[in-house]
Amino acid sequence: MRHGRLYAATDVARFCGVDLTTIHAWVKRGSLAREQSAGGQLRFRRTDVVAFLRGRGFPLPAAFARERPLVTLVGECPAALVDALSARAVVRAERSPVSALLSLRAECPDALVLGATLGFPRVPLSRELAELEPRLAVCALADSPSDALALGDVGVRVVGLMGAPEAFGAAVLELCGAS
Repeated sequence: MRHGRLYAATDVARFCGVDLTTIHAWVKRGSLAREQSAGGQLRFRRTDVVAFLRGRGFPLPAAFARERPLVTLVGECPAALVDALSARAVVRAERSPVSALLSLRAECPDALVLGATLGFPRVPLSRELAELEPRLAVCALADSPSDALALGDVGVRVVGLMGAPEAFGAAVLELCGAS
């Protein structure tokens, strides 16, 4: 059963066609990234499940692939990007990083996309996000190759240049298993 935007261990076991003890063994070995609920139950982010399944040659289950991921956009994003993401994902827009941070725990988005205009620098924000939510897939459109390099260095998973919003949107959807 899904808890918020996270999957339970039983869901992942069903996706992989394995026993629950196998999931626990994968977690113990560090093969499968996880989080824990307040009650100690294992929970898994969609992007981690996608990466794990693809890395092991498992197909994405049809029910999983049909479910639209949740992508939160922060700041100004090109209309072409919003359209590309909206076609395959549930898109929520937050005008400010502060409001996005406040909704992170409640919504648990599958990916957070940082627009070019946030009102303050994206590299320090990305560094803080990585400390606050280390498993969150943070993606950003960069203004220049050096901006892209700096964002990548602080843990942003998908970085694209401003001139290619459709390709960037496709990369975000691929990360979420919705492409």
